[in-house]
Amino acid sequence: MISISKLLLRAVRLRLGSSAARLQFATEKSLVAAMKNDTRKRAICDAKALARNFAIDIMSP
Repeated sequence: MISISKLLLRAVRLRLGSSAARLQFATEKSLVAAMKNDTRKRAICDAKALARNFAIDIMSP
């Protein structure tokens, strides 16, 4: 079974392209911490927020 973090990372890479790979370690670390400290729902919300913030950063001039 594929973990939630791997699925989310794939989605981020597909949406943002290869530049998202730079955040891979930080995203995985955040997801693991969130899963250990809270529910899966919280981890998914954190990952979505990370992806959204990263997208805003790379789209900003």
